[in-house]
Amino acid sequence: MSFLDSRLELPDRMVPMDGELRSCPWRLREARAAETIGIERQSVALSSRGHTPLRPESISRLACQALDRGGQKDVRLLDLRYDWILRQLETQDWQEVARISGVEVATLQIRFSGCVPGKKAEPPGQVDEFKLWKVLQKEQSTPAGLALWFAWQLGLQAQEMIALTWEQVDWEGNCLRLDGREVSLTSALRRLLEEALRLRCPGDDPHVLLTERSRKPVDLPRLSRMTRAALIRVGLERVALRDLRKDDSREEEDTKILQRAMEQGVLSRRDVTDVLGLSKTAAYSRLRRLVEAGELMQIGQKYYLPQDEERKVE
Repeated sequence: MSFLDSRLELPDRMVPMDGELRSCPWRLREARAAETIGIERQSVALSSRGHTPLRPESISRLACQALDRGGQKDVRLLDLRYDWILRQLETQDWQEVARISGVEVATLQIRFSGCVPGKKAEPPGQVDEFKLWKVLQKEQSTPAGLALWFAWQLGLQAQEMIALTWEQVDWEGNCLRLDGREVSLTSALRRLLEEALRLRCPGDDPHVLLTERSRKPVDLPRLSRMTRAALIRVGLERVALRDLRKDDSREEEDTKILQRAMEQGVLSRRDVTDVLGLSKTAAYSRLRRLVEAGELMQIGQKYYLPQDEERKVE
């Protein structure tokens, strides 16, 4: 927490504090300084009895109790975060709010574009290959670096990345053996995987992507945060991990979606999650892109091929 700059300095982002917010932790810090040694390393949220760091569930419970006492019985802690994001969007652009909130631009637009008057969703960012190359060289064989390489050079989906184990790396065949397909390794990615394998600790989990400190398998939210932070650092704020995937991989997936639409006559977001193994948010983004490209038409929460809808109107 930087009181001089009036901001919270988190691992992957910096959040500005206004005067009122800044004064609250400052008063708390001054009160503790008189009785505590080593306050610079102390957690802000401490229990009132044992003065130990509060667990997330305890923070949630205490917040709910305080809201209830104030007559806000239907308000959750998460609702306060949504309200904060909405207020930021009233005065700042998508990229800045994404930078300080830790939420991807695409996710912000899906969730909030209809809530702020005059705030229209912007098209996905274009990949600047020079900037991308810079971040790839910087991250190398870190979990974020490997994930970016997987997306850019191999077209892997996020689910495939977090599920990948070392048993699926075929060194002799120079490929990754995924469910239902094999993907050839490039020389650069093979070198990075060899380096990552060399740095593994005895007893590590068999998954390729592990968190750097706790050495646990990376989950989807963590994968999104770490890759997004790496991309933002080189100025690729509007680029998401899925935007790095090869065009031919995206075209192949689009073909699968359109084929399902032809077979069924109608598509839902659930159909796309089943076909491609995407999250609901990613499936919605894919459907929206196909609608904008004129490949599909949307009516309510259903999607149709344009010619099918024309016949339906007739």
